[in-house]
Amino acid sequence: MKISVLVSSNEQYEIVKKYPVDAIYTSNYAIAMANPSVYYQTPKYPCMKKMPHRLLCGDVGWFMDQEEHTIVTDYNLNIANHFSIEQLLKRGATKITPSLECSIHDLEKLSSYPLEVLIYGHVVVMTLKSHPLFKENGYELEDYQHRRWKALVDENEVVSLLSAEPINKLNELEEYQRIGIRSFRLDFTIETKEQVKKIMESVMGRNT
Repeated sequence: MKISVLVSSNEQYEIVKKYPVDAIYTSNYAIAMANPSVYYQTPKYPCMKKMPHRLLCGDVGWFMDQEEHTIVTDYNLNIANHFSIEQLLKRGATKITPSLECSIHDLEKLSSYPLEVLIYGHVVVMTLKSHPLFKENGYELEDYQHRRWKALVDENEVVSLLSAEPINKLNELEEYQRIGIRSFRLDFTIETKEQVKKIMESVMGRNT
């Protein structure tokens, strides 16, 4: 079983790098540039930054422009069929993160491909290029059911609204492995260092 982990802060990165993970991804540009082995999660909106060699790519435009890079595709591409997977692999993708809407039954049909399934994380449900109120982290939106959706603001003031509850399929690991899935991903965004350590210990303990 291979585990990849996305981190959003230096604190999370310092914890995760102590574990024998297959790959580390980050939405933090400074972390990616300082650590060549780390994959940079490409931003939703174009920027003029120099791209690191390793990319976690969730946009077709970015993917087409970065063919010289080592690329893992992100869940934003909503990949859910053989044709899409084969086209991305043909263009140089090394791993494919399937759509979050794929069931275990769907994934069983695709398990012969190099898939990496997201099993934990608060996922991005909406992205705004800017917002007059959200200029820094710390804001939340509350719905009628009193669920709170945290807003993350990056260095370019792009706002990402995270799911109120994380995807959590940690208890389904054995079922995924039964159908032939061998690579899995954890996403850490708003998790505290204590939460990161707890989840890492739980998952890596099953990998011994």
